[in-house]
Amino acid sequence: MKRTAVLMSIGTRGDIEPFLTLGTFLLRKQWRVIGVFPAQFCEEAEEIGLEPVGFDPAFLEMLEGSEGKAV
Repeated sequence: MKRTAVLMSIGTRGDIEPFLTLGTFLLRKQWRVIGVFPAQFCEEAEEIGLEPVGFDPAFLEMLEGSEGKAV
């Protein structure tokens, strides 16, 4: 049975890239890797072999709104 890693990050490309690199390393070690990122990075994650799951745009809007900033 393969080990599974779930990598999750919210942010810009610079925040996501280290997770993509880690995911690539884990894939080479025969891990199953699920990447939970903003939707705009899912295609890139899939291209390198991760199983992408995109954050709902409403979630990201909430984070950038007054409620998210208050937290």
